[in-house]
Amino acid sequence: MFRTVLRPYPFDLPNLQRIESCICRNDGTVVGFQDILQGPHNNTGAFGTGDVFNSRTAPEQLAFALLTCEHPALPATLNTGSSEQVVGLLRASQVLEGMRILDLGCGIEANFGRAARALGATVFTADVLPLDSALAKQLNGHVVVDFTHPQAAAKIAEQTGGNFDLVTENMNAPVPESGHARFPKLPDLLYIADAVLADGGIFFAGLRGAAQHYTPTAPQD
Repeated sequence: MFRTVLRPYPFDLPNLQRIESCICRNDGTVVGFQDILQGPHNNTGAFGTGDVFNSRTAPEQLAFALLTCEHPALPATLNTGSSEQVVGLLRASQVLEGMRILDLGCGIEANFGRAARALGATVFTADVLPLDSALAKQLNGHVVVDFTHPQAAAKIAEQTGGNFDLVTENMNAPVPESGHARFPKLPDLLYIADAVLADGGIFFAGLRGAAQHYTPTAPQD
């Protein structure tokens, strides 16, 4: 049983799209993280290139994190120059500082998590596979977990401390290397999010490409 009632979050879609348009190039990718995101599966350093390691929906995760942050520099920065200049200024201002973010199913490169960390957030990731140690150093922590296991939520809460402002996911296919682990369904991820979100925290779910956003409300009796 959920400790809270999870209801769809009434986010501002036009503003989300505006943020995306400010940070993305015409091809839908985000630049400005080349110094941290280059790796064996992302040689350009562009964020959201569309391959299995760097999903096209990842920029929406980043835009949603920016939508929910309350940094005073954000509105003016979004109106400044090219998308790369905007990202550079957002990084310089550390606009996500103070936010705690957990990315479920981060993949083997954790591109969204590392980008959010570069913007100032405290970021933990979780996946059925471990991260390369060099990539893991760019995060606050990584949990190796089967999301369908009955103790998955407890394990993540114990290793991260919970109390997250934002929990995200954009899983859209099973990982071949995950062995016996089943591909999680939305209720599996809602249960985990419910266990680790702070009061008023938000769950961004892009499972199978259908973005949904939930926020806890009143506790159940």
